[in-house]
Amino acid sequence: MLNISWFQLYAFDVHCNSFFPMFVMLYVMHYFLSPLLVAHGFIPVLLSNLLFMVAVSSYHYLNFLGYDVLPFLERTTFFLYPIGIVIILSPIWSIENHLIALLCSDSERLQSVKILHEHVFQSTLMISLSLTLHMAYIIMTDGIS
Repeated sequence: MLNISWFQLYAFDVHCNSFFPMFVMLYVMHYFLSPLLVAHGFIPVLLSNLLFMVAVSSYHYLNFLGYDVLPFLERTTFFLYPIGIVIILSPIWSIENHLIALLCSDSERLQSVKILHEHVFQSTLMISLSLTLHMAYIIMTDGIS
């Protein structure tokens, strides 16, 4: 029999509340901005990565807010650390994507590189989400006396 305690349900609730704005930014806003984001050049790449950066940062910040209200939790600032990593990596990814687009003259090769980078972004996002849930579980179980 599966015993789900209240803090597991709370962690899932915080995750869902944090994930919804990220979903809206990455899928709904991205859909409407896609004519602008698929253009060639550095500005569309920068805007696309900026949208990703804002979405992931908002997810982690909302996670932080969700766990920070619990009085028995310590070290909830760990949830803010991935924001710094994303802010550092986003310009690097933008420059890298632009340089790859400049170096790839073959459109088929460029398309495969774009698909690869999309998978890297998605896997980074999924790893980030799962690590956040694991951090929440560890912090909550360590914080309970």
